Amino acid sequence: MNWRDFRILLYFVVAAVILSIVGWIALSPAITWFAPVVALGLISVGLGVNSLVLVNHTDKRIEAISGTLKSIEQIQEAIQKEQSASHSPIIPTLQAFSQLYLDYLGKQQSGEQQENTNDT
Repeated sequence: MNWRDFRILLYFVVAAVILSIVGWIALSPAITWFAPVVALGLISVGLGVNSLVLVNHTDKRIEAISGTLKSIEQIQEAIQKEQSASHSPIIPTLQAFSQLYLDYLGKQQSGEQQENTNDT
């Protein structure tokens, strides 16, 4: 929260305090009771207006966060689509390379066995 978020409330409180002081300084009994009541009303209105300002600021921030979250979700979906479209997951690729390597080793061993039988 910034100090500027509370300045509207501060304006209403200052006006209420000034009105209360004027009411207490005046000697008329009607003004003595009327001024504090109006001052409390001003404070209430100030609290209401300040709450509306804070709600509007919060709503704007929530909308910005929501927009950011939507863009992140779209990026995640695009990444998942790209990964699913590639059809080359890592595990089958590793299995294929291991099988190729084992076949290569098998061919080398069979080649060595044929050379040993030809030499004898």
